[in-house]
Amino acid sequence: PLQTENGDLKTMIDQPLESLDHSVLATIPGQTTADKLYNSWIRLQSHVNILFDSDMDKLISEKYPGVRQILEKKNGLFRKHMMGKRVDYAARSVICPDMYIQTNEIGIPMVFATRLTYPQPVTPWNVQELRQAVINGPNEHPGASMIINEDGSRTILSTTSQTQREAIAKQLLTPSTGAPKPGIKI
Repeated sequence: PLQTENGDLKTMIDQPLESLDHSVLATIPGQTTADKLYNSWIRLQSHVNILFDSDMDKLISEKYPGVRQILEKKNGLFRKHMMGKRVDYAARSVICPDMYIQTNEIGIPMVFATRLTYPQPVTPWNVQELRQAVINGPNEHPGASMIINEDGSRTILSTTSQTQREAIAKQLLTPSTGAPKPGIKI
């Protein structure tokens, strides 16, 4: 239900929240509102730091692992699950900051970026990107190493010329002739 106070519309639900806001504000240390905001900001920054590196919190004896502890050392995600397995291509992982890589990105050497592949289905949303990858071929990044048609047949792009790759790229979203079963190109 709405009620009017001084010409403003207000819900009945807002009234208990206002008193709750004042009680929460009273628990924050500081004399002025600016002091309270500064103390809250420092506390928030401390909690974010602890989330990424739990060793930064010296006061709490029961520590939960932060992002850094999950990734680093022998039992971390990289060495425990990704390294030490039998693979065709291998490399060592180094966890360090890089000003050119965002926190949600992983830097991969160009040798691995051009050799390691994964199948990616062609859709109307990614067809232009995949066409450019086919034109680039397997020796340029980002590139494609092969095309898998709907019938499962494969076209290896390392044996094709630039003009052949351009022709193949134009046919990415079109169905192959004589495909025995419906599927999608990869």
